[in-house]
Amino acid sequence: MIGTDAVAKAGPDGYTLLLMSNTHTVNETLLPNKPFQLMRDFVPVAPINYSDLLLVVHPSVPANNLRELIALAKSQPGKMNYASSGPGTPYHMAGELFKSMAGIDVVHVPYKGSDGARVGILGGQVQMMFDAITTMAPNVRAGKLKELGVSLAIDDFGTGYSSLASLRRYPVDRLKIDRSFTADLPADENAKALTAGIIGLAHALGLKVIAEGVETEAQRDFLAALGCDFAQGYLTGKPVDADSAAAGYL
Repeated sequence: MIGTDAVAKAGPDGYTLLLMSNTHTVNETLLPNKPFQLMRDFVPVAPINYSDLLLVVHPSVPANNLRELIALAKSQPGKMNYASSGPGTPYHMAGELFKSMAGIDVVHVPYKGSDGARVGILGGQVQMMFDAITTMAPNVRAGKLKELGVSLAIDDFGTGYSSLASLRRYPVDRLKIDRSFTADLPADENAKALTAGIIGLAHALGLKVIAEGVETEAQRDFLAALGCDFAQGYLTGKPVDADSAAAGYL
């Protein structure tokens, strides 16, 4: 908070940058009396990291897939719990989204940081947790935890956890189109054909589509015409009025 406020008050000379996490977006509603406002006082420059979240449970939990976990939670409302690294963190938001989408009642156990939450689930003090794949995958491979799902999205037709093969194992409901596809839209015919095919395939599989790297209104309009559901990028990330921001939701 102190560092963020210092950057907000710094002169706009291009020499003072802020490296922030997506927790700042949640803080806009959790902490309404901050001395700064995210969309008013900052301009996005570039994303530097992205990680899917893995839903893991302690081995003592009698569930081996997501369907069994939801059924178990529904059979004992309010008795199961999940850990997070604190209120408003991505792990907390993922847990609350899971609760809402699954229609279950599980108790949030906020820790003071990720390390405490990980110790809690490894020790069986809590039963489930959303955490970064890069952090939890070694514990899953070692048999210390069970993986039941990866969160929300697959990216870019890549490899590993980001590939379309994830659809065979995990409950995925969104697909992100990388900026390498959107950068040349709408001028490049090959990019247009590929993007149209990706969106058509995603919708045939029942997935929502998020286009990254949307920098111009022409790109946004072309994607909207193809049925793309959401847009991300400088066009939608720079400070704008409410009506213009709403246009990012295609």
